[in-house]
This record gives sequence, C-alpha cells and structure tokens, in this order.
Amino acid sequence: MQTIKRSVTGCLLRLHGNMWMWKSHVQRRVTEDTCSSELVACCECSKMVIWAQIPVSAYCGNQSAIAVVANNGNTSRVQHMAKHDRFINEYVQAKALHVTYVSSAEHLADMFTKSLGPVKFERQRSRVK
Repeated sequence: MQTIKRSVTGCLLRLHGNMWMWKSHVQRRVTEDTCSSELVACCECSKMVIWAQIPVSAYCGNQSAIAVVANNGNTSRVQHMAKHDRFINEYVQAKALHVTYVSSAEHLADMFTKSLGPVKFERQRSRVK
C-alpha cells in the first residue's frame, strides 16, 4: 500500500523584528506539486495576519507560486488551486499583501516544515528573536 505524503505548512509571524506567533501543521489536502503546496501555505499564513489592515510581507520559497499570484492565477497548471491564489491575489492587488521570494537557506519558516540538521537548525533558531 502506498503512503500518501501531505505537505507541511509553516508560518512565523514577526512584528517589529520579533516573533510573536508561529504555526506548523500538516496540510489537510494532498497537493500535486510544490507550487500548489506553497499556495496553500501562503493562503493559510496570510489569513493569520490580514486582519491587521496594514501592508504585510509574505515570504515564499517558490518562484512559481509567486508568479501565479502576480499573474492573477492565470496558469492552467494550477487551476485546481483557484480558491487559494485568488484569495492571495485579491490582497496583493489591494496592496495589503506583498509576496516576496526567499531562498530556502534564508527562509525562517523552513525550521517548522523540514528536518534540518543541527547546524542549520541552530542557525535558523538564532535568527528568530
């Protein structure tokens, strides 16, 4: 029997440079690719801060997901993710959310989603205040 592997969402919220909230959980649905998984994670994390009604930066580790958001979700490969990318795009268009690429080496939320070695984990942990 094949094991179904679902992606993990990790969010780290900072205010004035200090971490004030974090979240890590297995996504409810199986996604077909990394882009879709990142869209789900970005949507879930955005919902946690959009109430603040101030411009918020979201850091995403997948350039394809950022392109989908910037392109109003007009990509045939992720049409099944329309609900998520439309939600994010609505806030991007209103300038309430800015989605920026961040490499895996610099992505703080990776410590909540991946099994990092002790050196990488300590490096990421030391960057979180």
